[in-house]
Formats: sequence, structure tokens, C-alpha cells
Amino acid sequence: MRRFLSASVLALALLASAWSARAQQDGGDPRRGFELARGWCADCHAMEPSDTATHTGPSFQAIADQPAITEPMLRAFLRTPHARMPMDRIPPQETDDIIAYILSLRHK
Repeated sequence: MRRFLSASVLALALLASAWSARAQQDGGDPRRGFELARGWCADCHAMEPSDTATHTGPSFQAIADQPAITEPMLRAFLRTPHARMPMDRIPPQETDDIIAYILSLRHK
């Protein structure tokens, strides 16, 4: 399992480095991202730091607190099929907004 996770992180890092400067320049709206994530993600992820309910996926706070998490890495992750997460096709602008929300949780 640990080897699979290491390989997954490496693959995501490689995918993230392949994204153009556009990915770093385009920003999303964190407030809109919160609203969108409530529809797309809240069944499995804790949305706010104060959410203490048990979820199957990591909380967005836990994701945001990982030092290695970057906008391109989140973008690659959301576009790459992975275990236990449905492969819903989130439109690009909505993806930008959700990523902006997750990253807005840093240091909270």
C-alpha cells in the first residue's frame, strides 16, 4: 500500500509539473469553490475545519495542510482516476474554484 501511495504521489507530481503557466496564473473563487464543493465533495470530505463528522475521504483541511499540496498537484489529482473517488467530470472553472477553496484553508 505504501509503495502504491509513493508511486501515486510521484505520478501526480510529474503530472503537476507538466501543467502550463496558465494553471498557476488562473485563480478560482474560494467562496464559489466552497459552495461547489458542498455539492460535489461533501458526501465524503469534511468541508470546514470545524466539521467533526466522520467522512470516508480526508478533510479539505488535512489536504490543505500538507506542505506538498500545490494548485497544479490538486488539478492533476482531480483529473486523474483514483481509488474510492468517483470520476465525476468537474468543469474546469469549477475545478479552479474548488482548488481555490481548498488552498484558502491553509494555516487556519
